[in-house]
Amino acid sequence: AEVHDVLIARTQPRVDGTLGRGVVVQQHAVVSLTRSALVDNRELGLFASENQTTVEGSQVLITQTKAVADGLGGQGVNVQDGAALTLEKSALVDNHYVGLLVRNDDTTVEVSATLIAGTQPHSEGTGGQGINVQSGADLALRQSALVDNHDIGLFATEGGTTAEVTETLIARTEPS
Repeated sequence: AEVHDVLIARTQPRVDGTLGRGVVVQQHAVVSLTRSALVDNRELGLFASENQTTVEGSQVLITQTKAVADGLGGQGVNVQDGAALTLEKSALVDNHYVGLLVRNDDTTVEVSATLIAGTQPHSEGTGGQGINVQSGADLALRQSALVDNHDIGLFATEGGTTAEVTETLIARTEPS
């Protein structure tokens, strides 16, 4: 599917307080997202999951993603379980807990010329990380900036996880 010049804003959670995600891509789907904005959604701005699921984003703004009723979530982007994301010339700004979460084996993310900034901690004060890569996932980050996040600018953890970072600024990380 190709999604161009679209605003997806203020998605509402279910009655039980869960979900309210901006864009969900899974089950081997391929999505191209360009010149679009995901604004003030709940739990996740963009979610990609499962092998053979691919998202290509260019000139995308993902901002002000909020937590759900239990106080969890609020990530700008979550890519997991073998999905692939390519993101360029974009901005992930003023989201909560983690700006970009990349996790699990066979998950690959390439980010270039992108700003990840102002990620806020949860209400109890934890998180606010710009990028979190874990559990065997792979990240390539080029010519980007991680600024004014909280807790950690870029966090990579667990065996098999790789983060290749070139020509990238990580600055003004605040304590949680």
